[in-house]
Amino acid sequence: MAARRTDMTTSPALQSAVDAAPQPTVSPEARQKLIRFFAEHPAWMEAARPLGEGVCSHVRFAGDDTDWNLVRRAGVSVLEPGEPVNPDFFFAFTEGAIAYLTEDENANIGDFATRMYECCFLLDEDRRIDFQIVSPITQILRHGYWKIAIKGGWKVMRIARAHGIGSLRDFQRVLGLLRGKNSSAVREAFLAQRRD
Repeated sequence: MAARRTDMTTSPALQSAVDAAPQPTVSPEARQKLIRFFAEHPAWMEAARPLGEGVCSHVRFAGDDTDWNLVRRAGVSVLEPGEPVNPDFFFAFTEGAIAYLTEDENANIGDFATRMYECCFLLDEDRRIDFQIVSPITQILRHGYWKIAIKGGWKVMRIARAHGIGSLRDFQRVLGLLRGKNSSAVREAFLAQRRD
């Protein structure tokens, strides 16, 4: 089966996500910090272990339209410039989000997942991560993201349960609601699932 490329630059949903609230350009130092985080941080290394060779996400940094590829290669997560092939997710990182995600060297998987959730779903513009689910839900499940959620332990399960996710079927249902929507629509739909 041929690899599927996604032209993220012409997606209206993606463009509205990226343009929603322009942020200052991410510094080269922050970008390097995120590159090292994905390659070396013990929490991310453990979280990403279920992801197979070639599983990738499309990444951009605020203030820069360069395409980056976060890809699993030889058991390591590599963040490098280039167009991703068949990505599962799109992420646009702000400098504040990078600082927040990478500041705790002792963070575990649950801590990382909680911070990622806060950046994606809570409305703190300084730490915002715009994102979009771009692959079919079956691909996301096949690639092992459900296993990552389980590895996050009680912190991840507390967030999941707050949004009505208690099983793999619930996970599929919520991903289906979110797939293809821009960040603002995803936040609205996901937060509407919240059960306080």
